[in-house]
Amino acid sequence: MKFDPQQVTLKNGVEIVIREAKRKDARQLLDTMTRCIMEGEFLITEIEEFNPTVQDQAGWIEMLNSSRNSLLLIATCKNEIIGSIDLKGETRKKIWHNATLGISILKKWQNLGLGKIMMQQALNWATNSSSLEQIWLNVFSTHTIAINLYKSLGFKEVGIQKDFAKMPDGSFSNNIIMRKEVK
Repeated sequence: MKFDPQQVTLKNGVEIVIREAKRKDARQLLDTMTRCIMEGEFLITEIEEFNPTVQDQAGWIEMLNSSRNSLLLIATCKNEIIGSIDLKGETRKKIWHNATLGISILKKWQNLGLGKIMMQQALNWATNSSSLEQIWLNVFSTHTIAINLYKSLGFKEVGIQKDFAKMPDGSFSNNIIMRKEVK
């Protein structure tokens, strides 16, 4: 086990547990991720593009858990998965010191401090990891709440991909590339 479970209290007074995902969480995590995609306007994946099986999800969990430079955490409330965060470490030797961060939280649980708490937990783990030196993430330029959160946690903008995503209404969003050094 790479991460000791943490019990935390959200802004609304509800206690949740943040812990490593396990193979047995595959079905519920898949359901939560599906709901996040359906609810979220700022995720790059559309629901018709997201079609892993429970077995695929279990394999993804095991892959992240078995890699020294990767981490997959879930947030649970009364044993229901309400969000996840992953640090997917690179596999090639020259870039092994990098991981890309992804986070998704069910809409009902957003704006309660959960994203910040989950990011702090993952970043603390990365800082203490012997493998990781840099954490990268991508965010739509229109997602100002997330950008402000990332900046408050020490992420810096390092690049912009103009008109990277074409939104359902036909408008475009830039992709902002952000990085945080953890060593």
